[in-house]
Amino acid sequence: MTKTKPFPMLLKQQQSFHIVGKRSDAWSLVLRAVTDHHKVHRIGRQDSNYTLAQALLSLYDMGADIGKINSTYHIMAADLEPTASISQGSINAENWRAYIGKTEMYRGFVEFFDRELASRGVESVFEVYFPSLLDGCLGSHSVSLAHIAFGLENSLPNMISEGMAHICTTYLDTSDILSVQSTTGMKCDEVLDMIHYDQRFDGRLSLHFVNNVKLLLNSRRDLLRTYMNYMQTTPKTIAEAQAENQELVHLAILLMHTPANTTTFSQSPPRSPTNSDMTISFQSTHSVMSGSLLSSAIAVNRIIPYVNSIELVQRLLSFQRLSTICTYIIQGRTPIQSSYAEPTKTLEECKYAILRSGNIQAGITLCDLDYANSLNIIDSGCFLSTVNLLSDGEHTQRPFPKKSYSWS
Repeated sequence: MTKTKPFPMLLKQQQSFHIVGKRSDAWSLVLRAVTDHHKVHRIGRQDSNYTLAQALLSLYDMGADIGKINSTYHIMAADLEPTASISQGSINAENWRAYIGKTEMYRGFVEFFDRELASRGVESVFEVYFPSLLDGCLGSHSVSLAHIAFGLENSLPNMISEGMAHICTTYLDTSDILSVQSTTGMKCDEVLDMIHYDQRFDGRLSLHFVNNVKLLLNSRRDLLRTYMNYMQTTPKTIAEAQAENQELVHLAILLMHTPANTTTFSQSPPRSPTNSDMTISFQSTHSVMSGSLLSSAIAVNRIIPYVNSIELVQRLLSFQRLSTICTYIIQGRTPIQSSYAEPTKTLEECKYAILRSGNIQAGITLCDLDYANSLNIIDSGCFLSTVNLLSDGEHTQRPFPKKSYSWS
C-alpha cells in the first residue's frame, strides 16, 4: 500500500509540531480510523465541508503527532451520523439509479459500490458510473471528490465507494449544464468578470454553499448555462485539461483573498465591499468556502491521472468550472483580488497556530495550498500570504451566518 508522502515544505519544519512516536504509527492510526467507520457511519456530517478521513489525512501530512490525530479522531467520530442497516443488498446494477437522492440509502450504496469495485476494478467502475455521478457532485461540493481522490492515491477502495455513495445520497443534478458546449473562448476569470456586472444574480445570500446552489439551479439555471457556454473550448488532451485545471486552482486561491459580500446591490455596476460592510467572522467564513473550492480543484487534479477517458476528464473540468462560477456568485461577485497582503508570520508559525487551534478546514486547505505550491501553480509569495490568511482566521471558526434568501 502506498502511503501519502508528507509534503516537502512541511517536512523541513515538522519539529515545530513536537512529533511523538513513529510516523508509521500515525499512519496506522489513520488507516484504522478510516476503515473502522466504513458502512457504520457517513464519511462526514452533511453540513460539513470535510470528512473524517480528510481531517486525519491532513493532520498526518502536516506532521501532527499521534496524540493530535487520536484526539481529533475521537472528537469527530462521536459526532458522525450512523448509517441505516435496513438497505443491505437492495441496490444493484439494474436499479441503483432509482435510489439516487435518498439519504437513507447511503449504506446500501456503499455496499453496492464495494461489490462493483471488487468485481470490476476501479477503472471499469469509473467508466461505468462516475460520469453520471459527476453530474450530481455539486450536492456535496468538494467533499466527495476529495474523498475519492484520497482513496485513489492511497489504494483505499473503501474511500472510493464511500465517496461515490455520498454523491448518490446528496445528488444535485447539473447534467444539462455540464453538457453545454463551450464556444466563445473565454477563460474562467474573464467569465467571472462578466458575472460581476450581471445584476440578474443580485440577491441576499448566506454562505451555505449547497443551499445557495439549489437556489441558483432553481432560479438562474439558464444564466448558468449561458456563462458555461462562454468558456473556452473544452481541452482535447489530458495535458491541456490539467493545464486549465491548474488555472482553476490558482483562481480558487485568489477567491480566498477576495472579500465576500452578501448585501443586495442597488447601483450599477455593483460596488466593491469595504471592510465596514463585513464582520471578521463573515470574511473568515467565505475563505472557508473558497478553501472548499480549492479542495475540489486539487481533487480534480489528483483524479485526472486515474482516468483514461478524455470525455470524463472534460466532464471533470466542466464540473470545476461550474463550481467556480457558483462559488463566486455565492461570495457576492466582488472584483477578484489579484494582490496579496504582506505576510507577517513565517510558515512555521502559521502551521503551529493552525494545528494548535483545531481548525480542521484550515489544516486541509493548508495541505491543498502546499500541493499547489509543489506544482508551481502559485509563487512563494502567494503561498505564504494565503497561509497567513488561514492562520489569521483560525480563531474565528464559526458556523455559517444564517441569512434569509430573497431570490425568486
